[in-house]
Amino acid sequence: RRQGYCRSNPHHIFSKPAFVCSSFRELFHTPERLARNKRAESLWAVFSVLPTRIAFSVYCLRRNKSVLELVPVMCGANMRPPPKASFAAAFASSSKCERVERAQVHGAACVALATVERALARKATVVRVSCSGFGDTGTIAIADLLANAPEGVATNVHMRGCDIGDAGACALAVALRERAHGVRSLDLCENRIGAAGAAALAAALPDHRSLRSLLLCHNRIGDTGMYALGNQLAASGVTLLAVSDNGISYRGARALAAALDHGLPLRAVGSLALVLDGNEIGDEGATAIAPLLAAGAVESLSLASCSIAERGAAALAAATTSTSSRCIDLELRGNAVGEGGAVEVARALRSGARLERLSLSACRVTLRGARAIADALDRAPTLRTLDVGGNHLDDIAASAFAVALEHTTNLQVLGIGSDRITSAGVQRLTLAVRRNSSIADILVGFVCTASSSH
Repeated sequence: RRQGYCRSNPHHIFSKPAFVCSSFRELFHTPERLARNKRAESLWAVFSVLPTRIAFSVYCLRRNKSVLELVPVMCGANMRPPPKASFAAAFASSSKCERVERAQVHGAACVALATVERALARKATVVRVSCSGFGDTGTIAIADLLANAPEGVATNVHMRGCDIGDAGACALAVALRERAHGVRSLDLCENRIGAAGAAALAAALPDHRSLRSLLLCHNRIGDTGMYALGNQLAASGVTLLAVSDNGISYRGARALAAALDHGLPLRAVGSLALVLDGNEIGDEGATAIAPLLAAGAVESLSLASCSIAERGAAALAAATTSTSSRCIDLELRGNAVGEGGAVEVARALRSGARLERLSLSACRVTLRGARAIADALDRAPTLRTLDVGGNHLDDIAASAFAVALEHTTNLQVLGIGSDRITSAGVQRLTLAVRRNSSIADILVGFVCTASSSH
């Protein structure tokens, strides 16, 4: 319709009977509608004039046995309707159909697009798409729908596992830049977004300061993508950045730390929550990030399974004792922190660290390290949750924590799961919980959960 074609008489475009649909819902139901038409035996052209300016699709309707099916012929971003000759050539060439079929939106993806369009029409605040065959083409269409959505609609967009690449990420970035308000959470985990897509999203962050949560876990952004995101984070409104399992090394961690440190005076939305799980940043990366904790730029830091050893753990622990530090959540699960790292963490707890949650699960913490942490609990008034499970601790360590529970009233959750703790150790922990009137008597497996009596 925008191109001047008549919806009621589209036959002048094609040499074959044509049907024009103006929504994804109409496109999905086209075979069913035409099946009731007497002329459905012939080859129909389905011209999809969607309410968008970046998605343009042409499909052929063909009969497969007794079922009418839509076969994609041509589709793409930023396309203009080609002349009649191009359409005729497209319909006549089966090889063209085969070449572009992989990039089309069809099947379950059509259902997803129709659902999103219907949800936006109803002014839904949450848009959730989970379709493995969605791809960049579907994402481009979604991006245009989001760009034209009114204020207060689609504030949370979840597109996990949709096979989105750099082209789709770029389209979403364009939508964010054109729509200067609205989207507060964007979840693009478990896709195939690379450095180019991450850079495009990063460039859109300063223009879309309402975005608070950006989730890019299980993609391929690498160090280059991390560098691009870091350069724009200080000028953005993002308070949660999750980039787990993205092939980021210590170089990416250094680039992020340097960019945030340089732009820290510009940041006015408070501290940042960083999730870097599963990236091989090592001690070098942890040491580079530690000054951000000391400066108060990071409030929550998750570095699970990041190949961090004692040196990196010691640097992070020391940073939490700074008077400027706002870090309340430190996740080091699955690293080789070892005895030395655990002792340094205990020293930080005794030295005024404001941590409320600390996880050292599966960190090769020995008996000496466990004892040091247990002894520091009464000097850590802010600590509410502590997880030291998966470290093969025995009954002696359980007894040390039992003694600590009798003298502290701040701890609410203690995870101490271990295959070496016997019933005697469990009984000792149970008695300690019962003697402390401020802790509820709840023991589930080897995780002791406690809360205030009121």
